[in-house]
Amino acid sequence: MVRLPALHRGDPPHRALPERHGPPGDLRRARRHGLGPGEPERRHRGGRRHRLPPLPRGADAVSRARAGLLHGLDAARRPAGLLPRGHRRERSLAVPQRAGAVSPAIRLCREDDAAAWLALRLRSLREHPESFHSTFEEWEHTTPAQAAERLRVNRMVGAFAGDGTLVGAVTLALQARPGAKRRHKVEIWNVYVAPEARGTGTARALMERAVAEARALGFEAVVLSVSAHAERARALYESLGFVTYGIEPRGMRLPDGRTFDDRLMQLDLRPA
Repeated sequence: MVRLPALHRGDPPHRALPERHGPPGDLRRARRHGLGPGEPERRHRGGRRHRLPPLPRGADAVSRARAGLLHGLDAARRPAGLLPRGHRRERSLAVPQRAGAVSPAIRLCREDDAAAWLALRLRSLREHPESFHSTFEEWEHTTPAQAAERLRVNRMVGAFAGDGTLVGAVTLALQARPGAKRRHKVEIWNVYVAPEARGTGTARALMERAVAEARALGFEAVVLSVSAHAERARALYESLGFVTYGIEPRGMRLPDGRTFDDRLMQLDLRPA
């Protein structure tokens, strides 16, 4: 038998869970025995009235100390994946993979991809101006020939759908390398995945290929900046090993006057 704290007024001090319901600590079984929705004035999902945490919804569910949820079980009986009493696990911010989604093909862009790359670049600036330092107006008169020159002097990684449509891109800015004392680093620019390709692992695949290209070219570090409000992008970069080394306050100001801080991140490529 496993004993859980009672949550209802009037319940016995402990409620026994028969072993026949499965291994101790199973969340669905726990809900059946009094940890699920009930007594809305005391245990509704938001828990606002009595400052209770949200009810558990999966193996990531966490609880504050003394909340009376599954984390009160001692370590020997606590199921794998749950944290000890008083600890909280941050939920993943990554875009969930869509069921049945097909990941686009990842390859380096060629000069004959210039028109497609330029169209994607303009789309990103038009639809997400808060995510990029450049403006749509600065790019709208760029010709495919000028775009092809950018592809030639930089290293662009593209994500191509099954029909050949470019749906995502990342730029290794070789053209922007500074003086000799800073040429051991390379910048990543213009990370973008079209909405229809999100949830397929495309952003991660693009970044992994870009990092592999930087390593193959002999760079010791990759640096990038991302708007401080872009939490999903930050979570992706951190999962790849990037660390924040600074925040630039008001690093970007939009034409409408809104400002955004920039998060400065770096990935060390040197052998451990």
